[in-house]
Amino acid sequence: MLIRPATAGDLADVARVHAITWKTAYAGIVPSSYLAGLSPEASLARWRERYPDYPVLPDGEELVGQVDGRVVGFVSLGRVRDDGMPPHMGEVWALYVLPAVQGAGLGSALLVGGLARLHALGLGPVVLWVLESNTSARAYYERRGFSLDGGRKHWARDGWSLPQVRYRLDGYGHPSGDRNVSRP
Repeated sequence: MLIRPATAGDLADVARVHAITWKTAYAGIVPSSYLAGLSPEASLARWRERYPDYPVLPDGEELVGQVDGRVVGFVSLGRVRDDGMPPHMGEVWALYVLPAVQGAGLGSALLVGGLARLHALGLGPVVLWVLESNTSARAYYERRGFSLDGGRKHWARDGWSLPQVRYRLDGYGHPSGDRNVSRP
């Protein structure tokens, strides 16, 4: 397992992980009509349009996780994007790992790497948004020390809307809350 900064050559793999993971993680949560439109190719086109200078992201960056030389997960992170939040706060924008390798520690390694990177950038505490009905993701982050902070918003697309809740980690150096970022 290897965690490293994303490179321009990783974009197609990141888009593939994004599309495949969404179809699994959000089945039964996000309307099936939306998920049916996701494909690695469509995801790649959206990422290229949104991030023409990939892996440079506006106010953020991405780390990828590799197993046996293949990118199978990623974490996107950077400065908090919510209006009215202190500019020194960090945010985990996305964390996705292919279903075939979930449970092997790659997600935790990506999260630890992302938190360490935010810490190195001087950003903290750290927040992230989760769909309210995504109980598995909520439990995952709660086990790693994140707690609800009262933030709520809606993710709206194509005539539907899903509530999101915001989580916060004050001891942002390590998902357990330990500020020592050197150990996984």
